[in-house]
Amino acid sequence: MSQTFTKLSQIHFLKLLFILVSLSFCLIFLNGQYANAQGNSGNDGVQAKTLPFTIVKLDSAPITITDFQAKLISDSFDVNQAIQLYLSYENCGKVPISAIQIRFVLQDNGNNIVRSFLGSDNSYVAPYQTGSQKWQFQGMIKNCARLQVLLLQVKYADGNTWRSNLE
Repeated sequence: MSQTFTKLSQIHFLKLLFILVSLSFCLIFLNGQYANAQGNSGNDGVQAKTLPFTIVKLDSAPITITDFQAKLISDSFDVNQAIQLYLSYENCGKVPISAIQIRFVLQDNGNNIVRSFLGSDNSYVAPYQTGSQKWQFQGMIKNCARLQVLLLQVKYADGNTWRSNLE
């Protein structure tokens, strides 16, 4: 008789445990839904918008930019607070590279320069291989309509340097 009672107690305990775990998950889910309905999606009003860009191509450049994204990060009042940049490139030459330097130029609707940033990637990239880097520049950015991407220089693994005429 006591074995039967113990088995029944274990079954009741497992059922009770299952019900408690299920209720906990329901409460967590409903709490998340309530927070989203109240406008608190966890991003504190931060918005990201894609920024149009132009990549200045140089025929003599030892790398090719294969992918690029620019996102303006703004607050709840639509004031630009930062810019995030994502770049992928390919070493088109026969010599490994150890660093690249790029100038990012923010322009207004009249093509006037609003602000510029320098970005570098100090990664070893073998010939015909790819590299990538991401940057985030902080600070208020006003009247920004587009971005221009300029490759300034490439440092080869052997110590030599290629420089563009765009500096």
